Amino acid sequence: MKKNMYQILGAICLIFTNLLSAQSPDSCADLALIQLNVIEFTPTDQTISFHLKNIGTQAADLQGPTLNLDDNAMVSIYFSKDSILDQTDVLHSKVTLGEFPLNPIAAGETFTIVSSNPLSLNFNDYHFLIAIANADFLPECSKENNVLVTPLDIPYIRLSMPSVDADPSSQVAIPVYASGFTKMLGMQFSIQMPDASLFHFDSVGAIRLPGLSGQDIAAQDDHLGLIWLSDEQNGTTWSGENALFYLYFTPLVAADTCVSLNFDGEFLPIELYRAKSNGLQAIPYGLEAGTICLRAFNECSGLVHLENGKPIANALVQLNGFETLTDANGRYHFDHIPNGEDYTIQVSKGGDYLNGISIADIIAIKQHLLEILPLDSPYKIIAADVSDDHHLSVIDLVLIKRLMLGVIDTLPNLYVWKFIPESYVFEHPDAPLAEDYPMIAQILDPAKVEEGVNFIGLKIGDVTLDARRNLQEQPVEVRESITLQAELDPNAGTGEFKTINLVAMKDQDLEGMQLSLPLNPGFEVLDVKSDVLGGLDDQEYYVRKTASGNELNIVWVNKSATSTNVHNGDAVLRIHIRTNAEAAAQDLFSSKEGRLLNLIQDGQNDSYAVQIETRASAPHQVFEIKSIAPNPASYYTLIKLDIPQDGDLEIKIYDMAGRNVWSYHERREVGLQQILVPLSSWSAGGYVAQCRMGATYLSEQFIKVSNETLR
Repeated sequence: MKKNMYQILGAICLIFTNLLSAQSPDSCADLALIQLNVIEFTPTDQTISFHLKNIGTQAADLQGPTLNLDDNAMVSIYFSKDSILDQTDVLHSKVTLGEFPLNPIAAGETFTIVSSNPLSLNFNDYHFLIAIANADFLPECSKENNVLVTPLDIPYIRLSMPSVDADPSSQVAIPVYASGFTKMLGMQFSIQMPDASLFHFDSVGAIRLPGLSGQDIAAQDDHLGLIWLSDEQNGTTWSGENALFYLYFTPLVAADTCVSLNFDGEFLPIELYRAKSNGLQAIPYGLEAGTICLRAFNECSGLVHLENGKPIANALVQLNGFETLTDANGRYHFDHIPNGEDYTIQVSKGGDYLNGISIADIIAIKQHLLEILPLDSPYKIIAADVSDDHHLSVIDLVLIKRLMLGVIDTLPNLYVWKFIPESYVFEHPDAPLAEDYPMIAQILDPAKVEEGVNFIGLKIGDVTLDARRNLQEQPVEVRESITLQAELDPNAGTGEFKTINLVAMKDQDLEGMQLSLPLNPGFEVLDVKSDVLGGLDDQEYYVRKTASGNELNIVWVNKSATSTNVHNGDAVLRIHIRTNAEAAAQDLFSSKEGRLLNLIQDGQNDSYAVQIETRASAPHQVFEIKSIAPNPASYYTLIKLDIPQDGDLEIKIYDMAGRNVWSYHERREVGLQQILVPLSSWSAGGYVAQCRMGATYLSEQFIKVSNETLR
């Protein structure tokens, strides 16, 4: 009967009989899963024994002619990721007990089944789960012991090599790894080498596994063989994160192709052995081939600039996952990008929303909306759409003004800068907001990638293309400075309420004005009025609270059809304040730098720096450029300045492209001063000298000519 059972079940059943007690009518059988042993385990062949014991007091009679009788039981082994039997578990093997007549399992008797069933799994993530699947049909004392979960702890090693990209002009290194390398005594394996027409095998190097040397590795035809023996009595343990050694190859051709490196047993059979208490244990293994892909690489360059040609530095350029920044000349360059691919290039740049925004931009956008002076390029129109609603309106002006005042610090537009491929031609240059203009360049012909792509950048809100009109960047070049003198109005306010007038010191026509006036502690601004600036109300100024103190910001734009004329002695602004101190006009404003440069814009769209003075701080003389001579000049020129008081003198000279070519900074004494400017190495052309003392800026042009011209 047992022989017949072995043949039909396909399992070895060993029955150990140990009757411990006599049966009684009121007793019961109780099958319990008590043990599991792994006899053999490889990735494709597993032999497992599991043990059932009748721990009840009555024999379990599993005899029946068919599978449907109640006295049958099915014992199954699953791979499970948890201790619960469900649909996600993988069935390994099963044995049906009682399908054919079987001796009863007596009380106290252990029943052992040995089962084999090939199964491929990444079994390091699994447990064995054994269940008597239909044991509910048995008259058992308890059902609680019908499932047993046993963690799977099988020695296993995975030999692997990664996939790498190879530059045809450089040597390539392939690391060889072994995970699960614990208490290893020895191993041997061979590796099939890549095609010798594509790669030359150079050497084995960077050997890190203890006990392994170059003498343990040999090449035979197109294979590399290795035999390693541990020099430790209890075996060697090695981290799978560290390579055993490296293989070095030199590419012989410049082509786009991939080859495999396989572990195989053609030169040396793959064998791995681990130390056991009673000797050696052969270890099952998994193999992961490596790949070397030859790549022919390309280069790609381009320029990023404003529409007027001014370069944009430090813009981020991205190409198929590669990144670089533009240099001071707005140039980007990629020199190691894979060949044979389509390429996508895009440019981005962050920063301060306020950068480049001034009263000049508000005036220019307003003139565009009124069709007085339309913006002359699609890039400026896109830059003017600060609301990002694809429509220019008064809301864009309101947002820019609120940003300048400090009411808001960001704009609804997600972009601080936008970059459009230079090659893109707008269908409607006068209405670009209705177009789906690209901000990404695609190169679908890999052969043309070396031609590169140029981008035109635009700063959101900056339609005057200066991008240097706030204190986050260096000051904008202006024609000259004008003065507003702060005076305490003796006829307005008493006690704690006072009025500070900002009085014009010369005749001036105005189209716009921006002021940023940091305040000293102890002053509260109640309101700001003007007798000469039409339309100035509480929407034109804002007291911004900062960590360093309060700041009065004023942004006014002329609302009439003609420029506003301001005359010498006019109170341009009346600032009503409250203070408990005996305040003088010079006490109101601190010497800190504000959020904005102090500027006015005249009717000819020329900008002037604004200097705020009090009678107490006004110089007895005027800071003035007396002359720049010789002019034209070749080898040198002298800048003669009238210095009204001791202080720091700063001179910056710019070429006609706006580049700073020469700087000077030194403390000078009151009186007439001469500054020598060497010109011999400069290019011929026009230059602007910008001189500053305190908040006063002066500018004057001069010409550099070649030596031959003067002769």
